[in-house]
Amino acid sequence: MRRSRWVAALAVPLLLAACTAPGGSDSDAQAGVSLAPTDPPVTADPTAAGLVAVGVDGSSDGTLDTAALTSFPLLAASAQRCDGVPVPPDADPASVDAAQGDAAQGDAASVAIEVVAAYRQVLGVRCESTAGARTVYTDAASGRVWQGGELVSDAGHAIVSPAFAEVTGDDVADPFADVRFDTEGDLVLVHSDGTAWRLRADETDALLTDAGRVVRGSVRSGGAFVGAIATTAQVVPAPASAPLPAPPVPPAPVTPPAAGVDCAVAKCLALTFDDGPGPDTPRLLQILADKDVKATFFMVGSNVSRYPSTVKAIADAGHELANHTWNHPNLTTLSAGDMASEIQRTSQAIVDAAGQAPDALRPPYGAVDDAVLAEAGRDGMAVVLWNVDSEDWKSKNAQATHDRVITTAKQNGIVLMHDIHSWTIDAVPSIIDDLRAQGYTFVTVEQLLGGSMQPGTKHFSGG
Repeated sequence: MRRSRWVAALAVPLLLAACTAPGGSDSDAQAGVSLAPTDPPVTADPTAAGLVAVGVDGSSDGTLDTAALTSFPLLAASAQRCDGVPVPPDADPASVDAAQGDAAQGDAASVAIEVVAAYRQVLGVRCESTAGARTVYTDAASGRVWQGGELVSDAGHAIVSPAFAEVTGDDVADPFADVRFDTEGDLVLVHSDGTAWRLRADETDALLTDAGRVVRGSVRSGGAFVGAIATTAQVVPAPASAPLPAPPVPPAPVTPPAAGVDCAVAKCLALTFDDGPGPDTPRLLQILADKDVKATFFMVGSNVSRYPSTVKAIADAGHELANHTWNHPNLTTLSAGDMASEIQRTSQAIVDAAGQAPDALRPPYGAVDDAVLAEAGRDGMAVVLWNVDSEDWKSKNAQATHDRVITTAKQNGIVLMHDIHSWTIDAVPSIIDDLRAQGYTFVTVEQLLGGSMQPGTKHFSGG
């Protein structure tokens, strides 16, 4: 990858790793670990994160963009380069080149920067010079900056270092100079020769510091990069198995209307799926992709937490993400606090997994009253029910599900199905084909309702 010295020189002072000893308790550390060869994880798209310069032709060399200084206040958090040579942010390019030249003469090389993580509030970069490479991570929620070694506890160092020396045949190299995580939560150690070694997430759990859990949580969630430092100065630790509490996130992108479709004229229909995601949801996503159909997923928070990668896949495919509470209770029977928790925890889980907040709530069983509408309004969501019920939960049969949807579909209808049922997913291909033959155009709920879907409003009756 080609890197601009001027871009690197401006970017490097922005991220500083504090040279303190790794912290964390060794009480939970394991007696040994096993490292397996792997490829260095591709954990960030810096272009999508807005961190690299993109030319008018759409190309990029992958280097940090100087414009990111103003776009992301996070990048101004430090004032020292990775190699220890301070460069003021407003330095003249000629003086920077001269300083780098002087540094090179004194055994300190100019530094090139590569983005290796840009998720939620965490930015990770790899700083490379002739003296070696190391990773540096900055947490926008606290303003803290860590070297890779600070993500692993003292006990982790003692356990992993000999294992790394054994697999690499190098008992001198620092195994934590270039530390990364993949989207499954595995710890990846990259050797100076470019080889990489993976430690499974279940073996890593006991070896991470709180800082390590913050970084791993951000990468594993895959949420959109935020990049603004919060006012708090306290790092928020998270259990190794739990999603990281989310920082402020950008608003959910507005889905444009389906190309050339006016639902006041066309026979629009919204397919919606409740109660997932589940084990079969990826199969449904493939069917929808093959049929070029966008749908809306009203997801249960406990399943979102269980299948975060599926939620991200739903979002990446352009489907609409929506809220169906955490544990699927009848909201009208709950206290105000319990109702708020059911709704807000689910929205937070969706943000953690996909980096965007839902703007539609479907109360379980279609049970809605003024209190539910008020809470939905406070949480920025409209209440969206349905007017075409597949009754897939009752029939437990693909053909019966298909027949009911085909015979009850109507223009501008919202179809209720469940992606937790395999027979429902079996029925989807023929449902789409037969409804298309009847002239229907498939849209998301947001595309169907448009500007009428305001927080606290109710749409359709649930039957």
